[in-house]
Amino acid sequence: MRTSRLLPSLSLGAALWVVLVSAAGALLSGLGWWTPYAAWPVAVVLIGVSWWCVRGIPAVRSSTGPAAALLVVVAAFTVWAGATHSEQVFVRRDAASNFQAAVSLAQTGHRVVSIHPADVGGQAVLGDDAITWGSPAFYAVGSSESPLVQPQFVIGPAVVYSFGWWLAGGVGAMVLPALAMGLSLLALGVLVMRVVRPWWGPVAAGLTGLLFPVLHTARATYSEPLALLTLAGGFLALTLMVGRERAKGAAPGAGNRDESLVRLALVAGVLVGGTGFVRVDALREAVLLLPVLALGAGLRRLWVRPLAIGLGASLTAAAIAALVLSYRYLGDIARSLVPLVVLALLVSAVCWGAVVLWRRGRRLPERVVARLPNAVAAVTVLVGVYLAGRPLWQVTRQDPNDPGALYVVGMQRRSGLTVDGGRTYAEDTVHWLSWYVGPIALVVALVVLAAALRHAVGRVSAGEVPAWLPALVVASGSAVLTLLRPGITPDHPWADRRLLVALPLVVVLDMVAAAWLAARVRPQARPWLGKVLAGLL
Repeated sequence: MRTSRLLPSLSLGAALWVVLVSAAGALLSGLGWWTPYAAWPVAVVLIGVSWWCVRGIPAVRSSTGPAAALLVVVAAFTVWAGATHSEQVFVRRDAASNFQAAVSLAQTGHRVVSIHPADVGGQAVLGDDAITWGSPAFYAVGSSESPLVQPQFVIGPAVVYSFGWWLAGGVGAMVLPALAMGLSLLALGVLVMRVVRPWWGPVAAGLTGLLFPVLHTARATYSEPLALLTLAGGFLALTLMVGRERAKGAAPGAGNRDESLVRLALVAGVLVGGTGFVRVDALREAVLLLPVLALGAGLRRLWVRPLAIGLGASLTAAAIAALVLSYRYLGDIARSLVPLVVLALLVSAVCWGAVVLWRRGRRLPERVVARLPNAVAAVTVLVGVYLAGRPLWQVTRQDPNDPGALYVVGMQRRSGLTVDGGRTYAEDTVHWLSWYVGPIALVVALVVLAAALRHAVGRVSAGEVPAWLPALVVASGSAVLTLLRPGITPDHPWADRRLLVALPLVVVLDMVAAAWLAARVRPQARPWLGKVLAGLL
């Protein structure tokens, strides 16, 4: 298979396998059947299913050079992150929850960890109200006669990392996140190849891999490497999906049915919604995909139905798995989750109403349509300025009785600091983002984002959907919501792991700016710079 098809197929196939094997693991572990004798055959079958689903996808224009460079970058990052994986003697909090859940799955077939009362002092000790067998990221469930520990978070990471435990114990589990993050960079690089130019793909992947939060999460059993893989794969599938329909010149009607387009749309929906198997806040990206569905429905695009089916089915399955297997976790984050569910209902209602009005022939006045591109660009810049300027006038707080706030209070007391557990510092999120990419990169990214949305609105007004628009809408919307409310926890007050959608987005937008600048540099005016930039084209 040519590299122009192999790289996107590998990216999408790996991302789809993560979702499918997580769903299978949720079902089998609920029955106590997640054993090597069941899991390995299921994994192999799902590799075949994933490859079948992504077969025949559109090629990404690229020569051997850029493709080889991207593979080298991905391999180098994976080896680097894997070789420097976490060597904690006692794995702590978030990574510990996923790690211990993976070990429990691998050894017992259940995600919930069993405790023998005799190992911790006996039933009489556990019956004391002053004694608990829970700890941060581990919930005490069951009874003193039959104590159990329910790991925090959803089941996907434990399912995937259990394969690493079977292969090479703790080291195997710790190395798999590096592989997942490497595949995430591959998907990101292929996406940049598609929307910018081929040589910018390995550059974007390499720069993203150098960012500390990316490397940090790739070194331990966090959920972020898996979530970034499924989301990057989903964005790539969305881009290829819209691009294929435009290339085919497809129009509504059964005679124009394109099986490859339908598969791409299904895969895109499954990847975005199925991210909920590895991170519960994937509901945010699913909500942001609703306006894209509404736009496609209004323009009667062929990909709307399969995309909606894939999104709805995978999101529903992930929600059921979370409710059954991680109910204590959902209860703890209800203050964040319930507003997101309400937002989903509101966005759904607005989108449904907009589609109904559109199909009844209701349109915006022409003078409004003519001014809409500039208005969208201006609003984009204003939102960026508002987020950056929040420390000047805003102090963000949370409920001081929140479990995370109470933990912060304890840390502050032990450190001799002023006790203020309700302080979140969330107004500083843009400042945190600048730690990793620099303020100039942020300004450039904001300008490019405003220009891209202005251009997209003009094309949509003419009935055309740019191939990159769905991915840009979801990624930029997710970044804004994260910057507004990062939902930090005590062990990462700089929200580095919360920025793993915003950071790659900034890199990609800066790549667009660099490509635009390179295309306008005249080699005869600046021979040395022209030759360097021309090589990236």
